[in-house]
Amino acid sequence: MRSILVPVDFTELSTIALTTAEQLCEKMNTKIIILAMNKVPSLATLTKSENLYVSVHKNKEVKEKEELLSQFKENHDLYQETLHINTSDFVKTILNIIHEYTIDLVVMGAKVSTQSKLKGIFSNSLTEEISVKSPVPVLVVRNDNNHLTFKNVLFVSDFKGEQYLREIQHAQKLFSSTVHLLNVNLKGGEGESDALLSAEVSLQKHNIFDYHTHSVEAESVEQGVMKFLDKNFIDIIAIGTEGKDKLQRLLEDCPSMDLLNHVDKPTYIFPLHA
Repeated sequence: MRSILVPVDFTELSTIALTTAEQLCEKMNTKIIILAMNKVPSLATLTKSENLYVSVHKNKEVKEKEELLSQFKENHDLYQETLHINTSDFVKTILNIIHEYTIDLVVMGAKVSTQSKLKGIFSNSLTEEISVKSPVPVLVVRNDNNHLTFKNVLFVSDFKGEQYLREIQHAQKLFSSTVHLLNVNLKGGEGESDALLSAEVSLQKHNIFDYHTHSVEAESVEQGVMKFLDKNFIDIIAIGTEGKDKLQRLLEDCPSMDLLNHVDKPTYIFPLHA
């Protein structure tokens, strides 16, 4: 792993995200890039007087954030680079930075939502949009993850295809953890044995033996994970995302975003490539 990107907004969640990145940096000897952003409206949509107001107002905000960034850096000495960018589009800026700086992992914070699915989609809007659109994995941390450990990682999947195998190998290397494979057997879905047996054969073929398999029956993936967590201690949940847009996530099942919004555990979300 070459570099970790940590977008910050100077909240407690940003501090936790950066502390987590530092933990990984010490394990992997990787580079940390801190990104601070100022929201600036698209100037093409502003009148001359509005433009002047934005210029004065944003200059003050930029100065305040520069001071906060300076204080932030004093308390975190493992970063290698800081970026401070004015932008009208946070999501586009982060995605551009991922490509430009060859980022391997993004670490962000998100609160657990108790709201409806519609409101939940927008309550963690930035983190969720990056988790869905990022070409690299995103590790989402929570408010109470100050002392994050990486001993047990739960992979939630039907374990079809080779991509999960690669992600399991990557997670073991990144977190030095025991992997738990959870198949949620949905009503009307395929039986548990085929999915887990296939996963075990693939893992053993690639000399991966530090894992455990589990299966639960539930109405949904989220419900199955909650059921499993009631009886088992897991440090991080790992799940793939298909990159659905907001409307698709609202109308269709999207287990990765359900877990991001509703489960109070760090969530490692990686892109599923077609």
